[in-house]
Amino acid sequence: MQNLCRAIIGNDTSQFDTQTFNAGTYGVGPDGFTRQNPPFFPLEIEIIQGNPNVGPEEGKTWTFGAVITEPFGLENLSVTLDAYRIQIADTISPISSITVYNNCFNFDGASNPSYDINNQFCQLIGRNDSTGDRAQVDALYSNLGSLETQGLDLQVTWNKDIGPGVFAINSSINYLDSFEYQPAPTDAIVDATGTLDQGGLFDFRTFTSFSYRWSDFNVGLNWRHLASIENAAASRSPNTTLQGTGSYDMFNLTGGYNWGKYSLRVGIDNLLDEDPVIIGANPGVDSNSDSTVPAFYDVVGRRYFIGVKASF
Repeated sequence: MQNLCRAIIGNDTSQFDTQTFNAGTYGVGPDGFTRQNPPFFPLEIEIIQGNPNVGPEEGKTWTFGAVITEPFGLENLSVTLDAYRIQIADTISPISSITVYNNCFNFDGASNPSYDINNQFCQLIGRNDSTGDRAQVDALYSNLGSLETQGLDLQVTWNKDIGPGVFAINSSINYLDSFEYQPAPTDAIVDATGTLDQGGLFDFRTFTSFSYRWSDFNVGLNWRHLASIENAAASRSPNTTLQGTGSYDMFNLTGGYNWGKYSLRVGIDNLLDEDPVIIGANPGVDSNSDSTVPAFYDVVGRRYFIGVKASF
């Protein structure tokens, strides 16, 4: 077992007492704290590959939808509701390096109880031919486990004639009730709801547009709201010291005018010049002041655009 641990960790084995490696405990660091999930390497190269042995995944989906027009006698109001529940077994996805190392190290007491270096998970760890250090992990597409999620999608539309023009509001709301998945068939179920795991699973998020149109003139304000969310690490380690992020709001202003064969449009994105939020801050360890998720949080800042369209 000691030789296996030294082979996996590479040359830097001095900081871990390899004799303490067993199911569920990886080692004790020089500061005296037990490392349940030690940061093996700051960077891991995952080589995504096909797998001829992968089987089909099976899924069940339940949905319920309803459209309500003018509820409670409110004119020009429309509400659309969609509820969903999805269950997938034998989910197909590339196996992650974290799962490979966890199972090679027998984290659950069953994936590699003899600490055999020929174990299927250990064999996915590639080695440098010269030094023997780990080089990469083969991330095979595999039937990894299960996935269950359920939530609600709500859309509300309302417009009102206010004299010289029409004012309208359109709002889309997504509420995620739960998102649970199993990284591998022998792994425990992970509850990733409300964390940045799996690309970002917000409890809820909204997109609302306000518009006013009068003859050939139009103006609109778009508001995107993201609820506060926990760090991705919280899905697997609820007591992680990595901080989550607060809620986030961004506004975009647009306007336009049509005359004959020509149309003009102008706008300001990120109207309030909202800064992106910090992801993964760990007080006393690392501020991660330059880390964020550009897919959700704007990193460019306030910007302007103008365009002219002509039809012939």
